[in-house]
Amino acid sequence: LDSVNKRMRSANLDGCIYFDFFSSESISVDFIMYLIAIIKNTKRLAALRIVCEGNFPKNQDARKVFEMSGFYNYVSSSKPVSNSFDENKRVSITRGDLADPQLVGSICDFVHTATGTGRLDTKRLFRLLIEMMTNVAQHAYKDLTRMSSSWYIFVSDTPDGVRFVFLDTGLGIPQTIRMNWIEKITSLFDKSDAHFIASALKGDFRTETESFHRGKGLPEIYSCAQDGQFKRFNVVSGRGLCEVLDNGDVDERKLASALNGTLYSWVLQKDYVEVIEHE
Repeated sequence: LDSVNKRMRSANLDGCIYFDFFSSESISVDFIMYLIAIIKNTKRLAALRIVCEGNFPKNQDARKVFEMSGFYNYVSSSKPVSNSFDENKRVSITRGDLADPQLVGSICDFVHTATGTGRLDTKRLFRLLIEMMTNVAQHAYKDLTRMSSSWYIFVSDTPDGVRFVFLDTGLGIPQTIRMNWIEKITSLFDKSDAHFIASALKGDFRTETESFHRGKGLPEIYSCAQDGQFKRFNVVSGRGLCEVLDNGDVDERKLASALNGTLYSWVLQKDYVEVIEHE
């Protein structure tokens, strides 16, 4: 990420950035989603009319991840792209700026099919996804961000559960907290990005407006991980990574490269979906 950010800062008017994936042997949907956001949301690229180009990975497995994720819905390709993937097994990467109840409803229907459950079982999930999308539209400090504010979501049916990846291209949790609390607690600047993420998950930075990062949203989604509904729940923002462990503890890690915005990923356990019915 640091090399990509450096290249974007150095690119000139009407310049070109080339992404070379030919030797890549392993690619994740998380990475592809962030790559799309870099291409589509980075303000400097749009302002300077900088063009992004790239190539296919030689490795077939890596290439398949590009194809099945929906990456080619956002870029043009001179080579044919396979469209042989089972649409019933995934919701391709989708982008939006406002809350989209129709999309969230279709995602919940996808969960129903994958888990054999009904509408009542996804009431909590529906509310969480709407709140995450709404938070993007209501971001403060939009003028300070490197990317325009959008959300991206990907959902897939896997053997161990329904996997979600959600990207918020706003300012990011650590940066937002620092901006909101700068006049109250200057010592917050000594804390790590992972510390801020963990504290926000636990509800330590609630505000009167109860906005998502510091209010109801993160603690509620954290509770889903604590009670076992969500497994492998991770939040990446800035240079911080937090993973909720099986016992509910939060593992905090510092990253070498900074991620602009906030990336969430989790697996909804099929055996735990019925718990949501009573929320």
